[in-house]
Amino acid sequence: LCGSAEKNCMNMVSVKDSSLSDTITMTSSRPGTVLVGSKEYSSNVGPNIKIVNSKTYVSLFIGKYVEIHWTGALSMWIVVHKEMFNKTSGICGNFNMDASDDKMGSDNLPKETMSKLAKSWIVNQDECTSSEEQTIGD
Repeated sequence: LCGSAEKNCMNMVSVKDSSLSDTITMTSSRPGTVLVGSKEYSSNVGPNIKIVNSKTYVSLFIGKYVEIHWTGALSMWIVVHKEMFNKTSGICGNFNMDASDDKMGSDNLPKETMSKLAKSWIVNQDECTSSEEQTIGD
């Protein structure tokens, strides 16, 4: 997430899967495709990673356990199968049914604002800055 009080943008979503050595990246500058390392894909990355492009969003399916649907802007939803219970981490929490630790940053420390939480999960910190801070509610 980048921007200021006037404008915010989500221009990239990165996913790390243990079956690949490189990060899977969805970017708004390349709609309908994903990057794995420097290689671009628009359909299947391999037998367990599939890309589906519709008119309104791109979907990334990782095996039968994780789905990420993104409009290329601020709308994204993630579906995680129960088999992934307690095996995930990210800006949306860690899927362990304990909401008290869902505000943990990538450094495994709690964050008191939404901005600090989002910034902790940014892959390339130098490319994104924001001056807006919002306190995280309980």
